[in-house]
Amino acid sequence: MKEERSLDPPEGGWGWVVVMAAFTGFLISAGTWYSFGVLYVAFLDASGGSNTAAAWIYGIFSILFALSSTFGVALSRRFDHRKTVMAAGILASTGIFASAFTTKLHHLYITYGSMTGETST
Repeated sequence: MKEERSLDPPEGGWGWVVVMAAFTGFLISAGTWYSFGVLYVAFLDASGGSNTAAAWIYGIFSILFALSSTFGVALSRRFDHRKTVMAAGILASTGIFASAFTTKLHHLYITYGSMTGETST
């Protein structure tokens, strides 16, 4: 005799929400990672700094993005995955938002380079 299967999802229907949230997170993460070529020209025009000074923004961003994953794993194990990802999202959003109001390149080292780069969890 055949068993009757329930059509209810085992997780209560939240699976698609998690998939869309992960997609959005990866989209924003890849967008900040690969769009710096466009932002580089805007940073140079707005600040009037040198090429080397503007390149340091991406240098700080990329090195912190690569190195912070080990800290993200440790934080996820210590606290919770959701809390860690939400804190990283808030930090990245704050960094990108604050970058919109900066007028000097060294401010972008902190806002875009450090705050946004540290959020690879």
